[in-house]
Amino acid sequence: MFNYGVTRAQVTRMHPDSFDQRHYAFIVAFVVLMSLYALALLEHPLPVAVPWELPAALNVAYFGVLGLAGLLVGIQTRSLKQGLYAPVVLFIQHFGYSLGLLVGLLRRP
Repeated sequence: MFNYGVTRAQVTRMHPDSFDQRHYAFIVAFVVLMSLYALALLEHPLPVAVPWELPAALNVAYFGVLGLAGLLVGIQTRSLKQGLYAPVVLFIQHFGYSLGLLVGLLRRP
């Protein structure tokens, strides 16, 4: 998935018309989430206070969706083992693809 992300960035660079915003959704989500954590953990007062519960709730929601996906996989395959592995595999796929996409975008052509 990491290599797929790197390649996706290269293809977008070579063929800008192939750009699809869905390919970058996880990068945007990651940046927003990390920004919310940073704002929540700052000790100096800001004009807008961000409670730490907000990014934590977004994380819980994401992992909840992965858990539901695992439940669905387990029901469809009738396999507890696959149902338990599915959320882990989905997280690794999302993380690897997003990291590869970032690396691909940051590399010089």
